[in-house]
Amino acid sequence: MSYLGDLAEDALLYFCFTTRTTTGVPTALLGTPALAVYIDDSITQSTVGITLTVSLDGVVGLNNVKIDTSADAFYAVGGDYSVVVTAGTVGGVSVVGEVVGTFSIENRFDVVGSVTGAVGSVTGAVGSVTGAVGSVGGNVDGSVGSLGAQAKLDVNAEVDAALDTAIPLTPTTDSVNQRLVAIDDLTQASGGGDLAAIAADVVNLDGDAMRGTDAAALASVCTEARLAELDAANLPAVTDDILIDTAEIGTAGAGLTGLGGMSATMKAQVNTEVDSALDTAIPALPTADSINERVKAVDVLTEAAGGGDLAAILADTNELQGDWVNAGRLDTILDTVAADVVGLNGAAMRGTDGAYTGTPPTVVEIADQVWDEAAADHVAAGSFGTQCGTDIDAIAIDVAGLDGDAMRGTDSAALASVCTEVRLAELDAANLPSTTDSILVDTAVIGAAGAGLTDLGGMSTTMKAQVNTEAVDALATDTYAQLGQGAPPATLSIADMLRYIFKAWRNKTTQTATQYSLYNDDAATVDQKATFGDDGVTATRGEIATGP
Repeated sequence: MSYLGDLAEDALLYFCFTTRTTTGVPTALLGTPALAVYIDDSITQSTVGITLTVSLDGVVGLNNVKIDTSADAFYAVGGDYSVVVTAGTVGGVSVVGEVVGTFSIENRFDVVGSVTGAVGSVTGAVGSVTGAVGSVGGNVDGSVGSLGAQAKLDVNAEVDAALDTAIPLTPTTDSVNQRLVAIDDLTQASGGGDLAAIAADVVNLDGDAMRGTDAAALASVCTEARLAELDAANLPAVTDDILIDTAEIGTAGAGLTGLGGMSATMKAQVNTEVDSALDTAIPALPTADSINERVKAVDVLTEAAGGGDLAAILADTNELQGDWVNAGRLDTILDTVAADVVGLNGAAMRGTDGAYTGTPPTVVEIADQVWDEAAADHVAAGSFGTQCGTDIDAIAIDVAGLDGDAMRGTDSAALASVCTEVRLAELDAANLPSTTDSILVDTAVIGAAGAGLTDLGGMSTTMKAQVNTEAVDALATDTYAQLGQGAPPATLSIADMLRYIFKAWRNKTTQTATQYSLYNDDAATVDQKATFGDDGVTATRGEIATGP
């Protein structure tokens, strides 16, 4: 914090301050930074007339402040003012409450005031000597406030002694003494002023009008009557001609309607500039919608690289011209078509044998026609109809004796619907594998639903590779949408935790003095937010809640 001086009323104030981290490194002021000005020990503040420029000229951490004290009646004579950060962070830490500068407005004592006396009022020449002695603000920090009564008496005594001390023969340049010596010289005859002589010269005026060398009173205005008294010889002989010529010009040149176009020189200059512009290389990136951009686009289309390739297009169209000539390819095709349809005369289209080719029958109609065919009409040896008839007759013979009875084996025994333990016991032991008992022992270890497989010895190499492939696919290929609006629960999956972290890193965020906001991908909707506060000692961000 620094004291910036005692300002004149309605003055402009400029100053810079640097924001640093706790390690002393200059760091940008972020988080929608803002400043306010407090007066004296009041809680009243103003933000009017304050312009804050963060990282001035691209210099990180260098901040410029402009305060126009004429912009608000808040900036009054006699006040002490403090410039305070009301919003902003440095390195992620709130700097709300930091004082970046103090100043006052005409609130430091006037050492001399205006000097009046022997030389008349010299306020115009010297004024108050604040400029020479200034306010003591530069030496007395703003924390001191105004001087006490005894201090004022001491200063007054010193000033009286200084005023009663003889001025040196060679005063310091631009000092009050030098200015007083100059004024004193002007009031003496040696200084060229000689006020007494001036008073003698004007003593007889007594308020009368000033007069010329012939004692005639001087008119306050050179009237038309006075001009008429001038001898014609004293005026240019062409005055009347000048008036006629200039009258044609008209107001703002409105009468100059017949200039006859540009001169030859002007035309040549315009032609030169146009030639130069047309002969200048088109930039690699022409201005949008400019003539250069349009010409470049046309040029690209006429090249093979641009996809236009006029030469290739011309070659293709030349082939069409050959096709359309008499006896050409297209002409021959059309002649053939014409010959084919010449006999139609509006009649229905027919096949090459002249048969009717109207609407064909549907699938259903065709199926009905097939199944409705008489079996007697399809008895040719080797035909499909004959084969189907023979097979169906054989099946009928095979099942004729069933009459709804149970199916039977080759020994005529009825076939059971389920192979029971009793039926299995009837099987001859020779028909079963000799290792059946061993198989039962081994499979018993497996247990229900594989519960007994507790020592597989780890996954095989193939299984591991398959698991790795699926894991890589989930991490590197599968995509996950951002989590939407809502308050994050205290307990959630690792995947959702990562999605929240990514969203906070990628999406737009804002930080004011009272709220942190995390936006949706559209950068307009607040999905999550948290309260923010600063008591001057600790900056606190509350738990994340749902937006907006």
